[in-house]
Amino acid sequence: MKFLIVALISMSPISELRGGIPAAIFAYKISPPIAYIFCVAANIVPAVILVYSLNWLERFFSSHWLWAKRTLDKIYAKTRKKMSRKFEIYGFIALTLFVAIPLPITGVWTGAIAANIFGVKPKYAIPFLALGVAIAGIIVLTASLGIKVSVR
Repeated sequence: MKFLIVALISMSPISELRGGIPAAIFAYKISPPIAYIFCVAANIVPAVILVYSLNWLERFFSSHWLWAKRTLDKIYAKTRKKMSRKFEIYGFIALTLFVAIPLPITGVWTGAIAANIFGVKPKYAIPFLALGVAIAGIIVLTASLGIKVSVR
């Protein structure tokens, strides 16, 4: 039961790893290496689902409701205008770094949406999103354990 709860926390769009890893370690007493591996794997699951389903969902909503099409078109246009230059310069690394920074509004859910907006094919998006999740997991695990990392 504890692994199901930790998986759901890690898969949710708000908490993701930022909630899953600390919950696994402190609330459910799961060892840190197991917590890391399990939470990272659980957090990648929604990325795969989203990357493969967002185009279909976008087409479905846009074809059935005019307001949805207008809203999505505005969001996509604004995002492309604001971020396309950065994406052109940094490419897939930008996607990885965006997911890797464990802050609110960054994470695999938003990264998958960004990949969809920029038309990144799933075979490219998933590995870079997964790499971002793995990096974010290391950051969250390190912070959770209180390990101070010094850069020299």
